[in-house]
Amino acid sequence: MNPGVVQYLKECSDDIPLDAPLAIAFGLESGRDRNLEAQLITSIRKYFRYELFIERRRIRRLLKRVLQYVGIALAFLTSGIALEPASRGHLLFMTAHQGLYVGGWVFLWEAFHQFSFQRATIRRAISDYERFLKAEIRFDTDVN
Repeated sequence: MNPGVVQYLKECSDDIPLDAPLAIAFGLESGRDRNLEAQLITSIRKYFRYELFIERRRIRRLLKRVLQYVGIALAFLTSGIALEPASRGHLLFMTAHQGLYVGGWVFLWEAFHQFSFQRATIRRAISDYERFLKAEIRFDTDVN
């Protein structure tokens, strides 16, 4: 499907409340071909199903990455706590101790960021594609 058409549909659907049904209407200047229309409707639905599959896969990968980041953060923070008694009076151990704390908090923040903000973007795309799949698709010859 033409990316410009998809972008146009997304932008237009943003103006319609989420609980309102969508209809995608194509204006035809000439006569109708029912078989071609059925093929186009099937193709459009397949496209949106594929995009929905891709977005759901993205969210699964994101959640897996978030869990990895939390695991790394916990490992860093735990290592920092374990290194704390040895770090007293030793510059190298103090530097490693502080580095592990900072690294742990950075990984924890990145996990929070991805879970909160990036997940919201993907969830929005999923809801858009679900709306498009439920939308009525019609072809009108009465175009003004």
